Amino acid sequence: MSDRLEAVLADAVPRVCAAAVALIAADGSVVASAATGELVRYADAAGSLAQERPPAGPGSIFDLASVSKLFTTVVLLSLAEEGRLGLDEPVTGLIPGADPRITPRRLLTHTAGLPPTRRIDRELPGADAAARMDAMVRTPVTHTGRRAVPLQRRRHGDGGPDDRVAGGRAAGRAASGPPSPCRRRCRGTAAGRCG
Repeated sequence: MSDRLEAVLADAVPRVCAAAVALIAADGSVVASAATGELVRYADAAGSLAQERPPAGPGSIFDLASVSKLFTTVVLLSLAEEGRLGLDEPVTGLIPGADPRITPRRLLTHTAGLPPTRRIDRELPGADAAARMDAMVRTPVTHTGRRAVPLQRRRHGDGGPDDRVAGGRAAGRAASGPPSPCRRRCRGTAAGRCG
């Protein structure tokens, strides 16, 4: 299967992108993987090839920027609809040590108060995922709620990568746990909320 995956990636790289990595997992185990291309291909915006072009590997990390917002949003809202996650419940039940003012809704709307420009991957380049998550959880909340960043001052990117990663962690824990008592109790209400 890895041979077919390598062929698919080789067909697109570098025609579509400079590098690609793909993993296929079944029942929690990787059954096929492939990596092709170069992590740094171009030296400038004109398309000049870089002198040093390190190859992509299975462990290569790519900055997906705002693409991850779409996936995180769909997963969190699906879990809320299934009753596994309350959008207005603190994420502390899913992410121990998180500020209790942070909720999935605030993560989704970028009003959780996490700094929009912080890049933990650059602050802790050699750290594993657990250490990076711990650093994000310990990030002081600078503001919360809609009034913190008025609509007219919001811009693309408010909220930053920490919102997406924390939202993804909350989604993962909610998906593997029992339904939220709040969502179970309030599912049939007009607003779908407790209280």
